[in-house]
Amino acid sequence: AISEVDRVGQRLKDRVGDNDAWGVEWEKEARRIETMGDAAAAEGHHYTAGAHYLRASTYYFVGERFVRPGPKKTGLYQSCLRCFRGGIKTRYPNIERVEVRYEGTTLPAWFMKAPVSGKAPTVCFFDGLDSTKEFSVMFGGVELANRGIHTLAIDGPGQGEALRLQNIPSRPDYEVPAAAAYDYVASRADVDPKRVAIMAFSMG
Repeated sequence: AISEVDRVGQRLKDRVGDNDAWGVEWEKEARRIETMGDAAAAEGHHYTAGAHYLRASTYYFVGERFVRPGPKKTGLYQSCLRCFRGGIKTRYPNIERVEVRYEGTTLPAWFMKAPVSGKAPTVCFFDGLDSTKEFSVMFGGVELANRGIHTLAIDGPGQGEALRLQNIPSRPDYEVPAAAAYDYVASRADVDPKRVAIMAFSMG
């Protein structure tokens, strides 16, 4: 909500360049919204709770943006993931967590299934340096699903969870993780392997 963003901005307006303050204030707002979600869930308002959790997820990640690498940055991103999972459970139950096989390990991803039967076209989203699969799947997946197209939003090497929690660095030959993403979706019974596209933005 604009009022929530403005509230954080008001607290930060005299602290330009203070990256620690940036993380603190966004985390404070995220925790407030997450608590609202917990209260709504406790009262049985799960759809409302999901909306709160998705906003909190965004704020945790915005707070993480300028925090130096270390335990605090990792913790903020883990909070982002926690709230995202809580939010999609009721708001977007057609999103599932998947692991894409990649060079002896896996790359984390979200698969948003379109409400169609049989095999359907699919778009694989690769993030930029400062984005993650959580935002890719919401940025493109919702509209694509409405058009009968599945979405795989993946954190490739050097991106999102793959970098932050699995320590998988970026690489110049990005056709390797791209091929891994294709192999995954092509193996699914609900995907048409002849109609798979990639969308990448920024560093992606």
